[in-house]
Amino acid sequence: MKSHSLCRPGIPKLIAIIIAMVSLATVALMATYMMSISCMVLKRLREEPLPPARWSLGRHGLTINCLGLAYACWGVSQSCAPTREHMLTSSLVLLVALAEL
Repeated sequence: MKSHSLCRPGIPKLIAIIIAMVSLATVALMATYMMSISCMVLKRLREEPLPPARWSLGRHGLTINCLGLAYACWGVSQSCAPTREHMLTSSLVLLVALAEL
């Protein structure tokens, strides 16, 4: 029976650890984007006034925010998904980090 390890025998463990850390950083960054964009989408859907700003996305704002939210969701799902080359542990590390809070 094959044991699951962090990486294939051809990939050094240090590289696998670096990949996992970059993946975790991507998940954290995309999660913060998702939070802020979700608030803007919710305000636009409820037709609440937006805070004053130097510029606006205008009538395309809701569409652009929804596309940004979809991209952030895609980024999180791809960063947490394991691939053939290595088993990403970013989702596990993220859960442990959140449990520590």
